[in-house]
Amino acid sequence: MSTSLFQFYQSSLIFWSHLIHLVLQFIQTNCWNHITQKKQQQEELNEPCAISKTMDAFVEEQQKRVQRKAQEYAKVELLHRLLVQQQLQELEQRRLIRLALARRRLDYSN
Repeated sequence: MSTSLFQFYQSSLIFWSHLIHLVLQFIQTNCWNHITQKKQQQEELNEPCAISKTMDAFVEEQQKRVQRKAQEYAKVELLHRLLVQQQLQELEQRRLIRLALARRRLDYSN
C-alpha cells in the first residue's frame, strides 16, 4: 500500500509539475506574443507606411516639377520683356531717324 501510495504521489507530482510547466509556457507564449505584437504595432505606427512614403515622394516630385515650370516661366517672361524693350528701342530709333530726315528736308527746302 505504501508503494502504491508513493507511486500515486510521485505520478501526481509529475503530473502537476508538467501541468504547471505547460501553464507557464502558455502564459509566457501569450504574454511574449502580446508584447511582441505591441512592439510591432508601435514600430508600425512610428514608421511611415509604404503608401505614405510613396505619396511623399509623389508630392516632392510634383513640387520640383512646379518649381521648374515656374523657373521656365520666369525665364520666358524675362526674355519677352527684353524683346519688347528691344523693339521699343528700335521703334524709337526709327522715329528719331524719320525726324532727322524730316528736318533735313525742311532745311533743304528753305
